[in-house]
Amino acid sequence: MNASEDTERTPTPSPPLPTRFEIELEFVQSLSNIQYITYLITNQSKQWKSVTFKNYLKYLEYWCDPPYANCVVYPNSLYILKLMNDFYEKNAKYNEETGYLENIDELPVFLQLHGSQLMNEMVNRWQN
Repeated sequence: MNASEDTERTPTPSPPLPTRFEIELEFVQSLSNIQYITYLITNQSKQWKSVTFKNYLKYLEYWCDPPYANCVVYPNSLYILKLMNDFYEKNAKYNEETGYLENIDELPVFLQLHGSQLMNEMVNRWQN
C-alpha cells in the first residue's frame, strides 16, 4: 500500500455541528424576513399552530436582552419576534379536539401590516 492509497481511505472529518446558540440565532434572525415567515406559516401551518412552537417563540425572547441582543445582526427580527408573541398571546386559542392552536391564520396579515410600518420607521431613523 502506498501513501496515496492510505490518504484516500482516511475519511475526512465532518464539520462540527452548529451549537444551540448558532441555531437559535439563525432562526431569530430569519424572522426579519416577513415574506419568509409568511411562506413558512402558509406551507407549514401545523408547526406554527402547535403549542410547543408557541412556547418556543416565547422562550426565544431572551434574545432581546443583552448580551444576546448584541449578537443579532438584524434587530428588526427581535421586534418581529415580540409582535408574533403578542399576536399568539392575544389571538391563539387551544382546541382540545385537534390539539392545535386556532386563530393563527391572520398572523401573516398582521405581520405584513405591522412589519412594513417597522421598516418605514427604521428607514426614517437611518435617513436622519
